[in-house]
Amino acid sequence: MTQRVGDTRTSISRDWGPGMSRVSSARRSLPALAAGRAMLRSLRPTFLLLTLACVALAVGIAHHDGATITLTPLLTVLAGSLAAHASVNAFNEYHDFRSGLDSRTDRTPFSGGSGALIDEPDAEGAVFAIAAVMLTIAIGFGVYFASTYGFALLPIAVAGLVLMLTYTQWLTGRPLVGLFAPGLGFGVLMVLSACYVFSGRFSLTAIVAVLIPFLLVSNLQLMNQLPDYDADRSVGRETFVIAYGTGASTITYGVLLTLAITTLIFAVIVSVLPVLALVALVPMTAGIVAWRGLVRHGDDIVSLLPYMVANVIAAIGTPLTLGIELILS
Repeated sequence: MTQRVGDTRTSISRDWGPGMSRVSSARRSLPALAAGRAMLRSLRPTFLLLTLACVALAVGIAHHDGATITLTPLLTVLAGSLAAHASVNAFNEYHDFRSGLDSRTDRTPFSGGSGALIDEPDAEGAVFAIAAVMLTIAIGFGVYFASTYGFALLPIAVAGLVLMLTYTQWLTGRPLVGLFAPGLGFGVLMVLSACYVFSGRFSLTAIVAVLIPFLLVSNLQLMNQLPDYDADRSVGRETFVIAYGTGASTITYGVLLTLAITTLIFAVIVSVLPVLALVALVPMTAGIVAWRGLVRHGDDIVSLLPYMVANVIAAIGTPLTLGIELILS
């Protein structure tokens, strides 16, 4: 398999228009409706499904550990988690537009951003504002959780804040850190903190179970880097795919997927998770489909798109299914 995707892959059409001439240095008056539309798109609502799946997993873990989950902590965890994710999405849109990366990106349904600011360049300030508002809300919830449920949450809150503030401008350009940062943020920090709010402790079940979304979300990040190869390289980003090539990326994807499957099976064998948890292997098999697609079409983004759907199913469907199973067990 070739070690590059930029020069040999099949290009997909860009949807950002004829060029950066759309981005005028003299900002026009932007209608409120257009600004609102750009802000909503920059939050990438469909991507927030990953947050819902991670919170569902935390609910299942806490229930399995014997906790009684009431409405107030559930709603506040959901609100804080969604605000944190939405903030990262909006800041990503803003910074990628400012850097010129958006204008170079081959956009797919799974990567390359929403294109909100390419379509509405005068909404740049509005997108930054909604990102800042979401960040402020997330910080507020973090302070609330630490002061209400215990300062054991403070290190997680601080780590999460650092990830949010550094993700686009620093972490995404570092091969290993950028690969694992989303898995750490969603699979570990989000799920563990929610488990602590719901149950008041970090149980063995939680510590083992969070490894599964950590690995699968890292794979989600890995495959989503492929369509952005040329654009990322043009602005000096060194993602995992750029640094190590598609061959090493394919092997890494397979290793992380194997570790996720092994973790689930081993956790059931040693009775950390109930036997019913094995049903989560069903959506995890979508990762096998995605990996096979990566082996065959790692340099052809158009052919890879259906397998990127399978990758999303594995990353979101597995923690969601596992959470439901733990509730039912």
